[in-house]
Amino acid sequence: MMDAHILKAGVAIQDRYDVIQYLDAGGMQEVFIAKDRILGRLVALKTPKNSSAAKRFEQSASMSARINNPYVARTFDYILYDDKQFLVEELVDGVNLDVFLKGFIPRLDPHQVCQIAQQFARGLRASHHVGVIHRDLKPNNLLVQVVQGRLNVKITDFGIAKLTEEVLAEAAKNQQTIQNSSTMFGALPFMSPELIDNPKAVSEAVDIWSFGSIIYYLLSGAFPFGDKLSAIAKIMSGVLPPDPDASVQNSQFKPLAKEIWEIIKPCFSQDPKNRPNASALATQLADVCYCTLPRFQGVVDKFGEGNGEFGYITSASYTFFHRASLSTGEPEKGQKVYFSTHLGRPHPRAHPIVPILADPETARLAK
Repeated sequence: MMDAHILKAGVAIQDRYDVIQYLDAGGMQEVFIAKDRILGRLVALKTPKNSSAAKRFEQSASMSARINNPYVARTFDYILYDDKQFLVEELVDGVNLDVFLKGFIPRLDPHQVCQIAQQFARGLRASHHVGVIHRDLKPNNLLVQVVQGRLNVKITDFGIAKLTEEVLAEAAKNQQTIQNSSTMFGALPFMSPELIDNPKAVSEAVDIWSFGSIIYYLLSGAFPFGDKLSAIAKIMSGVLPPDPDASVQNSQFKPLAKEIWEIIKPCFSQDPKNRPNASALATQLADVCYCTLPRFQGVVDKFGEGNGEFGYITSASYTFFHRASLSTGEPEKGQKVYFSTHLGRPHPRAHPIVPILADPETARLAK
């Protein structure tokens, strides 16, 4: 079977970057892991899929290189080699948010959501400060890594953000293009009304709408306006999505969910001028009180065996918990969970607890 990717392992780009392996692909580009011969580090090497996608690659790459923030994937270099364009970017030891939710933690608890929201807002603030608008924010443009039991996010693909303007402009011409475009369907649930109406009418406010939509999605587990074509009418209607805290099952998580919702609610203003800016969002989120303790992986044990509402989590040691500390669902024996610990006797107490599919610490292996 022929290798369908643009590059193959072993190829050297400009006698500096040695391609190691294919990593991922988006609507506009393919991404490879490469090694920088000079600095001895691994990098993400991005190249556009076709000449149409290449049109804005250099201009947008130079814009993204202006952003220097721990919550934005850094741009190191831009190369024109062998009639192809390459963007050299920081290689983040993690996976995109979409993969993370599908393979590791299907539903984050409000404490984790707040942590991600605060970092996300800070990264967005830094990009807007230097005049860079992403315009295509969605879960697979946020990279998630687990550092010492805490979730860290980095915004990526600023380097090709403006390319989506051409895709949107083309999609706006006819219904068939919208139905056949994976790029459109991936972006639609997080797209602002003015971007739908006119793909060239872009301001920082389109990123703010997308920010609110992504945090809403994390908080509620649902898209704010759906993910089908019917979402367009709902986005344009001016009607707010349902309160996301209503989907939070355990009552002790509701106040935090409500507080986050009140912060992001103005992001859904139909008038872009009435949306908060990224700086205001970062400031408000910094004032929210939430659990920042590291998380550990464990397995639910001894629940429902005459212990009433209580049980234990087995990890390095026994950890005591109450069912209300589980952010969603009911505890089941043998269930994998991700949790923080607090002092207690004779065993530490677990809170908050979130069900998981696999250990988030190994998310990088999903590559």
